[in-house]
Amino acid sequence: MKYLILILGVLILTFTVHSKKTENGTTLTIADKAPPNIEEISAPFDMPQLRRPVFQDMLFNIINHGAKGDSNSLNTEAFKKAIEACNSAGGGKVIVPAGKWLTGSIHLKSNVNLHFEEGAEIYFSTNPKDYLPVVFTRWTGFELYNYSPLIYAKDCENIAVKPSNKTFLQFTGLIN
Repeated sequence: MKYLILILGVLILTFTVHSKKTENGTTLTIADKAPPNIEEISAPFDMPQLRRPVFQDMLFNIINHGAKGDSNSLNTEAFKKAIEACNSAGGGKVIVPAGKWLTGSIHLKSNVNLHFEEGAEIYFSTNPKDYLPVVFTRWTGFELYNYSPLIYAKDCENIAVKPSNKTFLQFTGLIN
């Protein structure tokens, strides 16, 4: 097999959180406008109620764990170390500052808020080895073990991924 197709075509994810200036000049984001409580779920079957994640006021910058935002250095290990440090400390916010960050899959752990600052650009690796070991996942409704998704969380509680006003995520799917 000459080519392994991870994802057909090119997938570009761009997260944009819209913000709005108020009359007094402060800026509100979607998170600021969200109601304080999540409405109770009424279903004809047992279902746990949703609740907003709450995190400690601790910061874990990926730069402090060896990340380099030069678009050439693979930062998978730095993301992993920052997330593990955050989880081991009981939780907090993993900061991805402005820069061009090349990485393989990002695996979240409980009590981690993955926070992208304005100007953070994430470029996901095109090397299949950067998405190993295989993980339990679903593909078109089938449960299987496969390459890791770009951002993955299994058996986690109290997690969040928060893009800034302009966070850019990119993955090119064809691999030779």
